Amino acid sequence: VCEELFFRGALQTTLARALRSPHWAILITSVVFSLAHGDIFGFVPRVVMGLALGYLFHYGGSLLVNVCAHFLNNSIIVVFYYLYYRGNFSINPSESIGFPGWLVAATAVLSVVAFALIFVIKRKNSAEKAF
Repeated sequence: VCEELFFRGALQTTLARALRSPHWAILITSVVFSLAHGDIFGFVPRVVMGLALGYLFHYGGSLLVNVCAHFLNNSIIVVFYYLYYRGNFSINPSESIGFPGWLVAATAVLSVVAFALIFVIKRKNSAEKAF
């Protein structure tokens, strides 16, 4: 909750106003978000996560959606570690691993569909408010 309030609610919003560009604000916020985690090996994946959360906030307009998405991401990681240390999962989450192509493709498709739905819902709500 605190990360989303700070990074998306405060920093991204302030930068978007100051730079007059939501895209630059999202990029800068994503880099700062990743640097704040202090892990150089996870820098790029966290920037990508920051970009996804930044655009989710920009197009969705709700920190609640961001908090839920961030919570879901962190929960999946915790469950992944839990299953590994219980012996139910053979891949060590601390090691750099390559994911199967089908999993990457499925995740990408689901992400695009989710963003498209958010964009359509926001556009529909904006059109209804205009009338």
